[in-house]
Amino acid sequence: MPRSAASIPSKELATVAWHWDNADDKTHPVGKLKPNAWGLHDMLGNAGEWCTGKDGKPVLRGGTFADKADDVHAGARALQTPDWNVTDPQNPKSKWWLSDGPFAGFRIIREN
Repeated sequence: MPRSAASIPSKELATVAWHWDNADDKTHPVGKLKPNAWGLHDMLGNAGEWCTGKDGKPVLRGGTFADKADDVHAGARALQTPDWNVTDPQNPKSKWWLSDGPFAGFRIIREN
């Protein structure tokens, strides 16, 4: 995926986002890296943001710990594949139960 205009240079990205080169193939607790310009932690990388796209289909946004640095940016999108929930015990499989998608999550923002 080409870099978006909003991409952060790789050297700076490592200070605010977990990605392939610095995450040791796993998610990390929120707040271990610097916050972004608005004081929010982990808005890129680490666990991708699982949400509904404009077309109503689920989409993973922002990149993950498993993505290369160039693929971790605000414009990053990944569509669900069946192997993200192979071990889901429900029949039919749920689009929200991503039992085999440890790179997917959601974001919660709260004021202190």
